[in-house]
Amino acid sequence: MSNEVQFDKIVNVSTIDVPLLVGYKILDFKKTANLRVFGGPKLRFDAGSSMDFNNFSTEGAVTKEDLTKDIKAAKLGLEAGIGIDVLMFTLDARYNIIGDLYQTKLGDKIISKIPANTFVISLGWKIF
Repeated sequence: MSNEVQFDKIVNVSTIDVPLLVGYKILDFKKTANLRVFGGPKLRFDAGSSMDFNNFSTEGAVTKEDLTKDIKAAKLGLEAGIGIDVLMFTLDARYNIIGDLYQTKLGDKIISKIPANTFVISLGWKIF
């Protein structure tokens, strides 16, 4: 009996992220520009993510119904980044370290995980 399982996993991700960040200005050029760093915990909540398996094939007694879809309701991670403000524009680069939110299990054994780490670059415009 073989436990080799092959499948395509389709995951639709829908989350709400709540970062709780503290920052510090490294360089301050008064009204023209500044450079800052920030970091802190980040809470990520599932808001309706789903997972499904396609092209399922197996070598043995494992069926598609034997696989367990594990989507965590919430996870706690760490986010850190650097930002620059020039006049009324802001540019941030953030890296988010968070554990696996999505896993596929066969019995008690984890056979597949999807890491939820992200790298984000954002550009903003200050109105006030």
